[in-house]
Amino acid sequence: FLYIGLLIIDKVLDLGEKIQLPKAFLSISLAIFLLYTFFADSFGVAGIIGAFVAGLIIGHTLKYRKIIDDVQTIGYGFFIPLFFVWVGASLWMEDSSLTLSSFAAIGMLAAVIIIVAVVGKIVGCGLGAKLAGMKNRESLQVGIGMIPRMELALIIVSSAISHKILTGQIAHQILAATIILTIVTTLITPILIKLVFKH
Repeated sequence: FLYIGLLIIDKVLDLGEKIQLPKAFLSISLAIFLLYTFFADSFGVAGIIGAFVAGLIIGHTLKYRKIIDDVQTIGYGFFIPLFFVWVGASLWMEDSSLTLSSFAAIGMLAAVIIIVAVVGKIVGCGLGAKLAGMKNRESLQVGIGMIPRMELALIIVSSAISHKILTGQIAHQILAATIILTIVTTLITPILIKLVFKH
């Protein structure tokens, strides 16, 4: 699908110039995103993979600059907030009868995931930076800068739940722990960055 898309994308986007309608490029690009997401989901692959492939295809063209601002406006103004609202709502719809033991289990799971995620990012990205020739301090700065886990982690967990890979109480706990991971890593990263960039 990636190869086919790269072959025909320029011809498809040329339709935007022939149609001569406002936001024609944007409309065609959104149609491509939806089509690839549909194909990915039909083949049992997470829709985000299809959307990612569509993004690679469109980004390969010179015309992507004509739509990037509109895509960011639509994404950050509507779809991304809507996604976070949906994730938060589904968390409580999964299990509205949370007990003290449930909160304790979620807290412990979140703590483990946060530690592994933070250490993994610092070591993995820092080691890669070190192998690329950076100094120890610069490698640490790269590792800490890569700590935040945002919507991708939530998308993966949500996809696993929607495809019934994760079910029951464990699905609810992992989703809650992932939300906590997203919040904590987003909050601690600026603080850690200030510390490692101090001379």
